[in-house]
Amino acid sequence: MGESDEKEKEAEEQAAVARKLTEQLEQLVVETGEMIEKAWVLRREFFEKVIVLNGGTIALSVSLLSNLGARHSPQLIRLLATSWVLLITGMALGMSRNWFYQEERLASVHLYTEGMGRFLLDRIATALSELVRLRGYDEERLLELEVLKNPPDNTQAKRNQTRLRAALLWLERMCIVSTIGGYVFLVWFAIRNLVS
Repeated sequence: MGESDEKEKEAEEQAAVARKLTEQLEQLVVETGEMIEKAWVLRREFFEKVIVLNGGTIALSVSLLSNLGARHSPQLIRLLATSWVLLITGMALGMSRNWFYQEERLASVHLYTEGMGRFLLDRIATALSELVRLRGYDEERLLELEVLKNPPDNTQAKRNQTRLRAALLWLERMCIVSTIGGYVFLVWFAIRNLVS
């Protein structure tokens, strides 16, 4: 009777430790998720502002050009047209980036939850196998629990997420480069217009 009580007490202690670890893990998951969400929102909002800024700049330059009413040389018109093309390209790339952002985010959430699921399954299987061992269950039950520890591989999902991230990074860079180029040509147009 004494050995059985010791095993029960040890199992209860392990269950208490497992509950505490689970609570800490849940808190960590929530905090990490909140930090990731804030970072995603800030990045998305930045590119939304770039899109609006580019559109506003085009509208302002068109209205300013029509209000001035002066005839400009073809060289100046080419500078202005190049600026508008680059700004419109920056807007399109920014919108594409925000669209791909949703896809990449879904892939990230999928992999994150799958990884957390694997981690939790491993923890649960380890705790259950220890309880099974302590209580003297058969080997067949232990083998069933080992299956929980080895879920299927997710290599293809990781590759897809890597491709999405690469596309997202390229879109971000090209959006910024195009926007900067558009403003450079617009300032060049303004300087040339003031000088002539």
